[in-house]
Amino acid sequence: MAVGGVVSVTANVGGTEQTRTAPIAVSPRNWNGKTIAPVVVRDAPGTLTDRPPSEHELGATSYDVGVAVPLVIIDHGPNTGFWFFTDIPATVKITIEINTAALAVGSEFWKNQDPARSNAIIFAGAPRCTRSDVVPIIPMVEAHEDLHRQIFVQEFSQRAAPFFETRVGRSGNLPGVLDDLLRFRRAATAESARVVDSTSANPFRPTCTFRYGPYPSK
Repeated sequence: MAVGGVVSVTANVGGTEQTRTAPIAVSPRNWNGKTIAPVVVRDAPGTLTDRPPSEHELGATSYDVGVAVPLVIIDHGPNTGFWFFTDIPATVKITIEINTAALAVGSEFWKNQDPARSNAIIFAGAPRCTRSDVVPIIPMVEAHEDLHRQIFVQEFSQRAAPFFETRVGRSGNLPGVLDDLLRFRRAATAESARVVDSTSANPFRPTCTFRYGPYPSK
C-alpha cells in the first residue's frame, strides 16, 4: 500500500449484510543510506587551459542531473491507481577535469615557476614552487576533485532520499520532479564547495606557493 486510511468491507453473512471498517497505517520505508549511483566521466584536460589564473583552474568537477522514473503504479486493492517511487528518481553525471595541459613539463604554467628553489619566503613561510613541483601535484588535484564528487553524492542523496520516499500520487498525474532535483543539485554543489574548498578536509595542500600568472603574451 502507498496511502493509509480507513478500509471498509461489506459482506453478506447468513443473509444479513454486514460492514466492517479498520484503519490502515502505512509506515515509511527505511531509505537511510540510499544513494544515487552517478556516471562519472574523467576528462583531462577537458576545458581547462595551460594558463590557470588560480589553483581552482587546476581541476574542475561539474554535475548534470536528469529525471528517471523508478515508480510502481498499484493495480489492485484499496490503493488502485496510486503510484510511489521505488528509488531516487534521478540520473546524475559527474564530470571530473584534471588540468594536465598545465600540469605538464613545458606548459605555460610550468614555465611560470622558478627554475630552481630560491631563498625567497612568502605567505606563511612557504617558499615559491619550482618547475619540478608541477607534475607531482597531479595526485593532490585528483584527490581534491574526487572529494568534491564524494561530498556531492552524499549531500544530494541525504536530501533526495527522504523527500522522494514520501511522494505518492495518482496514475494519470505523474510527478514533475526536475525542479526538486535541481534544488538538491544546487544545495549539494554548495556544500561540496564549502567542505572541499573552505575546510581542513581539502587534500590540495602543496608545501610551496605556485605562481598563477601573469603569463607572457603569446
